This record gives sequence, structure tokens and C-alpha cells, in this order.
Amino acid sequence: MTTTVLTLLNVILGFVFQSAVAATMGLSGASDSFQLAWSIVTFGTVLFFTLVPILLVPRLENPITREIGLGDWPKFVMLGTVLTLAQLLIANYCEPGLADILRWSAPSHLFAAMTAIPLAVAYIRKRFVVAGIGPAINGAALLGSFMLTGTTQQPSSIGACLTIGYMCQMILVGVFSMNRGGPFGVGSHISIRLYVFLVGFTLLSKFQPLLERFLSVVGPTGSTATLGFGQKLAQGLLLFAAFGLALTANATLARKVKSEDLESAADLMAKTVVTTIVFSAIVLLVALPLKDLVIRVLFVRGEFTSSDAVDVGDVLLCQLPWVIACAITGALTSYLYIERSYVRVATAAVIGLVVTFIVSRLLQQAFELTAVPIASSAGAVVTLFWIIWLVARSPIWPHLRRKLGAYRTLLYFSSFSVIVSFGISVISRLTVGSDVGLTNVLLGFFFIVSVLFIRFYRPIWKQCRAATGGKL
Repeated sequence: MTTTVLTLLNVILGFVFQSAVAATMGLSGASDSFQLAWSIVTFGTVLFFTLVPILLVPRLENPITREIGLGDWPKFVMLGTVLTLAQLLIANYCEPGLADILRWSAPSHLFAAMTAIPLAVAYIRKRFVVAGIGPAINGAALLGSFMLTGTTQQPSSIGACLTIGYMCQMILVGVFSMNRGGPFGVGSHISIRLYVFLVGFTLLSKFQPLLERFLSVVGPTGSTATLGFGQKLAQGLLLFAAFGLALTANATLARKVKSEDLESAADLMAKTVVTTIVFSAIVLLVALPLKDLVIRVLFVRGEFTSSDAVDVGDVLLCQLPWVIACAITGALTSYLYIERSYVRVATAAVIGLVVTFIVSRLLQQAFELTAVPIASSAGAVVTLFWIIWLVARSPIWPHLRRKLGAYRTLLYFSSFSVIVSFGISVISRLTVGSDVGLTNVLLGFFFIVSVLFIRFYRPIWKQCRAATGGKL
């Protein structure tokens, strides 16, 4: 519940910020520059937050003494400095507006790097409020500073807003997670070789959003901004679909796997996967009938027009398979990270990048605005299938398959509901265009019927309670 509330707060702040950006810049060239700069900053900063669950949480704590080693902190500070300098260098080769945003937002990487170990400490000590509120503080600081200075559309002010957000997150997480987070030690638990390998692996696995931004640049003016607004909505939906389960369960799952208690690990993993699928289905069933209304309420004001809202809605519709695929992939890859199957997961990332690039290039001429989001969803779905195949070859699979079998009816119904709702939306968009009022009513009715069926059909309700009642 704590994770959900903090996720909701973070999503709300993110949407309000996007609304302010849309009203100020619309789908203009300046908005394109901002979205591209933001993706570059996020590409670097997300590196450190990704290393928290896959590298730091499973290794920093001594399982016997419960001491947390801080000797690896300089590695992160050095890498943050390198990324900051690299962004400053890149800015010299960009057009003036984009260059100013990149220069003033460059310190974000250093602040994110300094947040990584305190964030890991919070998760290890199960202080989920401290860990979860960091992004919300980042969003609040970003929004507040943008409202004070960014609305002037000065690129330097916009870049500074990004830096302020990460700085505030670092301060809050650092102060509250390290306070009584001990015992601490000065030992190092991560070798340089492993650290360099995982940094390279993470950069590769997180390159997808940046690739998509670069692919959108070849489209007409506003293409990058349209993709950015649509994907921001999709990322907000992903936060709800994933529900924070894979991350909050990661430390417990790691302990069970290390102790070779695969039966208990499979039980926890099955509940995480099933709950993720159920919440993903609910998110999609709610998003489809409401997406047009939400986009208009959030964005249509100032420089952002009703026709712009239609374009963003199309991007979001194309990204919904990405939401579900990424949510399930995240739940499955938590185990692969614990098993240190980094090369195999990296292969999945490469496959996703290749599929995204090829599909985007093939569709670019016919679908100028939606080629990239369609390609993104295609890449995510192919990556999901590859990850499933990897898990099916792992030691936990016999136990996991048996545990998942206990939720078979719930999984079948959730998949059926998703396919029907998404199919109705796509067919409606292709046949009646943007006038989808009747379709939204039908989708809303289908959602209500689905919820009632889950609640009053005893086998499904029993499986749902068994999955969501698991203790992380």
C-alpha cells in the first residue's frame, strides 16, 4: 500500500509537470529539444537507479553480521562525474537551445550517482517510504522550479530544473536512509570487473528510450514531443501495472534463492508475476476508455491544441502493449538478475533494440507519428518472449510452473480481457477515427462486467486473493 500511494503521488506530479510543459511549448521545435534532452539525462540517471536492485541490494549486506558496506560509493561518484562531463561535451555539438538544456542539466548524473547506495540501504532495511518518496520529491522539485523559472522557455532554466529535481532527491534519500540505516562498514563488495560489466550491460538494456527519441527526430516538427508526451503517460501506467512488486520483493527473493530455497522463491515469484499481470490488465482496461478524456484534461490548454491531443492519444494507444510487456518482463528479470544471467538479459535487450529499429524504419513512411511507438511495443513484446524462454531454462522453472498453475483461470481471464479491450480500441480507431465516444462507453461497460465477474466468480476471486495476499 505504501508503494502504491507513493507511486500515485509520483505519477500525479509527473503528469502535472508534463501538463505545464505542454501548455508552455505545445508540440513545437522547442518542445522537441526538451524531450530529447530529457531522454538523454534520464538515460544516464536511470543507470544508477537500475543498478540498485540488480547490483547493490543483493550484495551490499553481509548476511551474517547484517553490516552494509559503503566501500563501493566512490565507484558511483566517479561514474557520475564521467557522465556529467560527457554530457557537457555532447552539448558542444548540439544546436543552441538543446545545448543549453544539456549543459545546465549535466550535474543530474552526479546527484543520481550519489543517491544509489542510500537508496539501496533503504530497500535493504525495508524502509520503503524513504525509497519510494525519492522520485516524488524529485518530481515536486522539478515542477516547482519549472513553474518559477521554466515557463519563460529559457533553455538554461529548463535544464537547471532537471538538476534541482535530482539534487533534492539525493538530499532527502541520503539523510533519511543513512540515519539509523547501519551498521555500516568500509569494505567493498563489488569488484571493478563486475561493476564495469554491469554498467555496460545496464546502459545497453536502457538504451531503448533514447533510441526511440533519435528515431523520432527524422519525423516532422513535433514528432519527438508527441512521442515524449505519449510515452510519459505510458510510463505512468507502467508504474501502476508493475505496482512496485518486483522491486520491493527483490531483497526477499534474493535471500531465498541464495539459501537454495527454490520452492519458497518460486511461490514469491509466482505471486509477483500473477499480481503484476492482474494489475496490468486492470490498468489497460481503465486506460482505454479514459485515455482521450485524460489527455484533454491534462494537456489541452495554452499552446497545446485538440488536434495535438489526438496525436498523443494515438501514441499512447500504440504504447499500451509496451506497458504490459515491460511490467511482466520486470517481474521475471528480477530472478535473472539474482542468478546473474546478465549476458542473457543483455541479449534480450539487443533483440528488443534491433526489432524496434527495423519495425520503425519499415513503418516510418506510412505512419510518421506512430511508427516509433508501434516499433517500441513490438520490441518489448519480443523481449518478453525471450525473457520467458530464459526463465523456462532456469533451475526455478519447474517450481515456478507448478505455482503459476494454481492461478491458471485468473491468468486466462486477464489475458482474454486485455485482448478483447485492446482489439476493440484498435478496430474503432481504424474505422471511425477520433470519434470514439460510443467505443469508450462500450469499453467502460466491459470493464465493469470484468470486475464483477472476477469478484463473484468464486474460482477467480479465490485465486486473486491468494496472489495479492502474498507477503513480500
